[in-house]
Amino acid sequence: MLAGRMQPRSDARPQGTRVRLSDVHRVFHSAAEGRIEAVAGATLAIEAGEFVALLGPSGSGKSTLLRLVAGLDRPDSGSVALDERDPTDAPRPAIGFVFQDAHLLPWRDVLGNVELPLELLGVPQEARRDAARDAIARVGLDDAIRRAPSQLSGGMRMRVSLARALVIQPRLLLLDEPFAALDEITRAQLDEELRRLWADTGITVLFVTHSTVEAAFLAERAVVLTGRPARVALDRRLDLPVERASALRSDARFAHELAVLHDALRPAWGAP
Repeated sequence: MLAGRMQPRSDARPQGTRVRLSDVHRVFHSAAEGRIEAVAGATLAIEAGEFVALLGPSGSGKSTLLRLVAGLDRPDSGSVALDERDPTDAPRPAIGFVFQDAHLLPWRDVLGNVELPLELLGVPQEARRDAARDAIARVGLDDAIRRAPSQLSGGMRMRVSLARALVIQPRLLLLDEPFAALDEITRAQLDEELRRLWADTGITVLFVTHSTVEAAFLAERAVVLTGRPARVALDRRLDLPVERASALRSDARFAHELAVLHDALRPAWGAP
């Protein structure tokens, strides 16, 4: 369970950042494949504090879009803006990024891995360790703070990766299929905990997944991309309650949303 449970910030301005993609195009060049058009004319507006799931087939450009939003890559044309600023500009809103692999340093314990972003930013040791301990507590790993990555389960390693992203107090959290390699039970548990964390903080979340079940459970909106090159095929606000527990997955409303998302994905899968 995630620690530090608070009530959703319904009476306060969202703590997240706005994201705007306008007619974004991105082309790569490969010796083997030649010109690869990854994204073609993607337009998307995400409001501060929203939780948006990004769905699409493998190779559809989901991760490319996430890198563009993070400022790790630039579009060939079109624009990407966070709070009306180019994400490669400084200053910019703090961004946390969680990848499918936890990418933990094996020679550092949990505390050392979580404090790393603040260490790289030059934050003094006492301050960064206090912040790291708080982030670790939020993901429920207080009792594992001195363990090495080799002593952690897959789910625990992903919690460490999430704590490392949260330690900088991001206004935007980007997640690229972080739970895909986990077993179904652990994945469902982490989905519930991530949903609660989002409600507690009010940050903006953009979550890439292949799973319609995960997208429908986690997100307020689900954006379905076409096959490569990526375009927005469906942008749907999910008709589901704000408070979500495991029982929702057997609710008729949930089944309806899954059917809508599945139908939107069928052309990208090559299904009739």
